[in-house]
Amino acid sequence: LQLYFTKAGQGVKKPEQLRARVAPAAISLSWKPPGLAEEIIPSQRLSSRELRETLIVATPFPPDDRSTGFERGTSVSPEWDQAETSAAVEAASYVRERLGDYCGVVEPEKQHEPALREFCGRFAERAFRRPLTPEVRTLYVDRQFERAPDLKTAVERVVLLTLKSPRFLYPNLPGEPTDGYATASRLSFALWDSLPDDALLAAASSGRLDARDQVAAQAERMVADPRCQGKLREFLLEWLRVDQVKALRKDEEKFPQFGGETTADLRTSLELFLEDVLSDEHADLRRLLLADEVYLNGRLAPIYGVDLPSDSPFRKVSLDPGERAGLLTHPYMLAAFADATHSSPIRRGVFVARSLLGRTLRPPPDAVAPAPASQQPELTTRERTLRQTSAQACQSCHGLINPLGFPLERFDAAGRLRATENQQPVNATGAYRARSGELLKFDGARSLAQFLASSDEVQDAFVEKLFYFSVKHPIRAFGLEALPTLRRKFVRSNFNIRRLMADIAVLAATHKLEPPRLSAKPRGD
Repeated sequence: LQLYFTKAGQGVKKPEQLRARVAPAAISLSWKPPGLAEEIIPSQRLSSRELRETLIVATPFPPDDRSTGFERGTSVSPEWDQAETSAAVEAASYVRERLGDYCGVVEPEKQHEPALREFCGRFAERAFRRPLTPEVRTLYVDRQFERAPDLKTAVERVVLLTLKSPRFLYPNLPGEPTDGYATASRLSFALWDSLPDDALLAAASSGRLDARDQVAAQAERMVADPRCQGKLREFLLEWLRVDQVKALRKDEEKFPQFGGETTADLRTSLELFLEDVLSDEHADLRRLLLADEVYLNGRLAPIYGVDLPSDSPFRKVSLDPGERAGLLTHPYMLAAFADATHSSPIRRGVFVARSLLGRTLRPPPDAVAPAPASQQPELTTRERTLRQTSAQACQSCHGLINPLGFPLERFDAAGRLRATENQQPVNATGAYRARSGELLKFDGARSLAQFLASSDEVQDAFVEKLFYFSVKHPIRAFGLEALPTLRRKFVRSNFNIRRLMADIAVLAATHKLEPPRLSAKPRGD
């Protein structure tokens, strides 16, 4: 934005006079995402649409339980209950101060009471996700207006009582009817992590959620909504475990160009790639694993050997043809799962094994710090890794981990392609023994990615993890046929992630939940 300033009283009126007498000043809009450096807000995060003001409560909530790999509250602690109460009070005060915005009433008087009651009834209905019975309306609305000293206080009490109610806080309460409204709630929480919209509530009201094909039609509509795209994006970031990367720092002497701006740009590059895949109507999982293009801007281009103007915005470029393979070799992923000075076949192999293949890895029997490269400068990273993990006690896991990480050794700790390390040719061969017993061998990231893109194990793990993230229940709680059924549909849709999300939501919305018979942990977490 170019703004032109003038001192008061100068009498500058005409634009040409303004330009002649005042120098331009630039304004930038910046933010600091969690764990990243401050940066100018990327243009794709800005919108020209005018949106209504939204309350984001300032009350801090305790972290959710992540013991199963994804966030989920499995119990109500006193700290969580207190935080929820404080947030409800904050929201109730917010509504009280803005009654004019919600009801058109600034200073309520007796004649405004019907309008205020109507607003409160609609508020409670939307929060509870179903029409109010006479008994519920009496408890949550009418009784508050009868007992409050004034109308503003009555509205405030209705909001507070509603937001503290189990009917709002819990998606499934014992004794609630399993009708179209319950189906609408399960559908909206699975796809949006939010309340049903007007169209979904109207379908529930008219009985148009009683058949599975009707629910599927709603899911098809809802999966195209930006809220679903946002939820899928959040899932992919958790699936890739990049949100667990607290700080991405590299040795300044070895990587002088790799600073805070580089980290922020690489994260933006990764998110642009994810959004590019999700926004495509095909949303193909295989593209996530096989694409050979990367988003780079003018700051990143010289680090990765691409010729772009220094002020170039992000654009798709072909980087190292024949070597790059989607997420596996995205510079952010390679840098995140590496050390400050050297690559890390162990960290990269753990990522492939756990996140992509869904394999369970036991904690190491002993806490062993990696040997620093300075102690063995003549060895390559591969040689140091093999030497350190050669003990029999290590091989139960590292026999799986190391051969999955070695195919990525052609990329250094900053995610740059290399042919040699310590004046020796890089050995990027690896292997994996599939669950079927077949031994597969790889040479480089591309051959590993091609196996992963066609692997039944990757497909099963992806379906299972997306199900748990969407529904907040293990897929086995929905029957032993749920996973193979969803995977068959996933394959028939040509691995369409958006289509899979819709199928998961339909299953969750139409299936009667049973207690899980097997482990509640999704495989690989």
